Amino acid sequence: MLADIARRTTLGLCRSFLPREFQQQNSFIFKLSYPRRNLHLSKWRTASENAIKRLGYDINIRHNPPQGFSIREATFVDIEEITDLWFKSFNDRRYISSNFFDVAMPESQATRDFLRDLLSMSIRVGPSKLVTHVVEDLSNDGKIVACGQFSPPQPDGPVDLPFPEFPKEWDLEIADALWGKKSDSRTLLLGKQPHWWGIFVLVDTEYQRKGLAFPLMDWACRQADATGTPMYGIGTPMGYPYWKKHFGFRERKMLDFPVRPETYGVYYMVSIVRPPRVAGTSSILQV
Repeated sequence: MLADIARRTTLGLCRSFLPREFQQQNSFIFKLSYPRRNLHLSKWRTASENAIKRLGYDINIRHNPPQGFSIREATFVDIEEITDLWFKSFNDRRYISSNFFDVAMPESQATRDFLRDLLSMSIRVGPSKLVTHVVEDLSNDGKIVACGQFSPPQPDGPVDLPFPEFPKEWDLEIADALWGKKSDSRTLLLGKQPHWWGIFVLVDTEYQRKGLAFPLMDWACRQADATGTPMYGIGTPMGYPYWKKHFGFRERKMLDFPVRPETYGVYYMVSIVRPPRVAGTSSILQV
């Protein structure tokens, strides 16, 4: 019992006190920067506004995870687990009928290196540009079983974020369609209008139907509603109906991928936009 507590404490400290050169305002620092609720109301509001400017989101809007799970901001220590989670979400053929991602992003060392670099860059740029949250199973030693990454509204519209080079073994035509500017219709649909961007939501296939994707997207949508901004994302054929039903996303543009008859055949995704809900009502603004 004591050994387990000591191990958990050590793990928590490792996640919070990474070497200075690898530390980018981790979740422990965020907790220390939360304004205290016993402050005078005006000071509380000022502190909250300053936190939004610094972090890119409202710290008063919290996640609501299912019982037995917790949600926190990702750190560099989590990169390996998130990488494993990516393959479980998109490449596990026991649960996924299409082999598109087996072709587009095969589970290989080169793809792992790409994802590690991508996640490292995402955490390093900080939450004002990209915020990544992980869901932990408290009954399974804090195993990371879901993850969501979002980009808060940017003052000058969409920005180019750091991005690793595609592995040479990939089909570059597919990679460009999946990750490149061809698939990014945000500018076409929203221009420089401030908006939240749902980059990805991952769920371990063994934890499907436990409601783990919902609190991740719900948090981002409530953030968007608080500022009256739309939410942009790209949905898979399997995922889009869920986002439409539970959050009010609307299909705006079909994204076709190169046809590969010898492997996955035909595959597509859709650009989806969720208009902000008017505060205090159930109506939705037009976008």
